[in-house]
Amino acid sequence: MGSDQHNRRLFDLKGDVEAVLELTGKLNDFRFVSASHPAMHPGQTAAIEFDGKVVGHIGTLHPELEREFGLNGRTVVFELEWQAIDARFIPEAAGLSKFPANRRDIAVIADESLASGDVVAACLQSGNALIKDAQLFDLYTGKGVEDGKKSLAIALILQSSERTLEEADINDAVSGVVHHLSDKLGVILRD
Repeated sequence: MGSDQHNRRLFDLKGDVEAVLELTGKLNDFRFVSASHPAMHPGQTAAIEFDGKVVGHIGTLHPELEREFGLNGRTVVFELEWQAIDARFIPEAAGLSKFPANRRDIAVIADESLASGDVVAACLQSGNALIKDAQLFDLYTGKGVEDGKKSLAIALILQSSERTLEEADINDAVSGVVHHLSDKLGVILRD
């Protein structure tokens, strides 16, 4: 399996895990941080933390275990402690916006040591009420990206409950996110 296909599978699995964590109503309190685990591939593993405590792991199965189990290709796996997710969130009914949501993708360059989850969280903390969601959908290192850096592609979802957004509103909000990332984390827009 190619590296791009493997990364997509890993991001898909992370999205599935986030969907489970979202049921707790505390998705933004969970963090994915680089980690090691004896059953997982070094450098392709993240710990899932809640309130500073490791409550699970996600990543690629260690090659030795893949061979032992007779698995072909890179296998992505996760584990979560039940106690971390057994609290259920009962949503309150809220009116749906009758105005369309808009998606804008940005590509940014960040230090390789900076957790991708921190960059996504910073997008949501930019202070603009039009930013409803932010999702990492690609991570790239290699040719065209400076050593020690990584390129992150992030989808921003913007919506107003009061009106249809104009292009200027969207551009201002995205620009605000980019400035916030630069000021807070030293992340810059990719050329």
